[in-house]
Amino acid sequence: MSYYKETLKFLFLPIIALLIGVLLIGFGVYEKITSPTKGFEAATGYLCGSTLYEGEHYDAVKQELSAATYKLTYCFTVDSEKHFVTSNYSTAFVPAEGTPCEILYNPENPDEAVIGGPNKTSNHMLFIGFFFSLGSLPFFIGSVGTIVPKKQSNAEISKSSKKRKTKSDNSELQFNSIGIIMSTIAILFGYGAFALMSNSFSIKGIINYCMTSFKLPMIIPILLIAAGLYTVINIIYKYFKNSNKR
Repeated sequence: MSYYKETLKFLFLPIIALLIGVLLIGFGVYEKITSPTKGFEAATGYLCGSTLYEGEHYDAVKQELSAATYKLTYCFTVDSEKHFVTSNYSTAFVPAEGTPCEILYNPENPDEAVIGGPNKTSNHMLFIGFFFSLGSLPFFIGSVGTIVPKKQSNAEISKSSKKRKTKSDNSELQFNSIGIIMSTIAILFGYGAFALMSNSFSIKGIINYCMTSFKLPMIIPILLIAAGLYTVINIIYKYFKNSNKR
């Protein structure tokens, strides 16, 4: 019984993370369903200016330098009439002027408009929710081999070398599964960070944003994606290589 208690203690934080992730995903879906922009039409807007929201400042307590953030203003045209909309969020990553963006507007009153794309509160909650949920999976997979009592496992292992080989194969599969999940999280996190920064889900939009508005911190999601892809390819390559030797 104490063995199961130890396993539950090990899984306590992953369970909390999974619950937080599920709740955030639920809130994100609910906000999308109840969005006040239902019935709005889409138009393409272009960045025409930015306004300083909060200047660069140094936090002496945390010893951190915070970058300046800006509100973004886009202009879009409806029936040959130009309209403007300003973001309800601030960002340190300001795109180049003329960068396109999806705008959602009320067809009956085009001045009632919001900036579309990934940079919405609901998408933020979904993004963080999926991150928490996926991040908890490796712990559950890692505990699969430990929830069986030790005496039972040792008795089964001592019966034959075939069962030892089966356990070894299962451990390898378990390790590969954890590696692929962690790598997938890194790829999705890097891609999600780019989507939020560029306010575009498309690879073309992200690449255009990087080419026109690249900043040094963008190296972090690039490294995450590169490391994730390398790890996935390496695991798959080794798996098929070992399979051919058997």
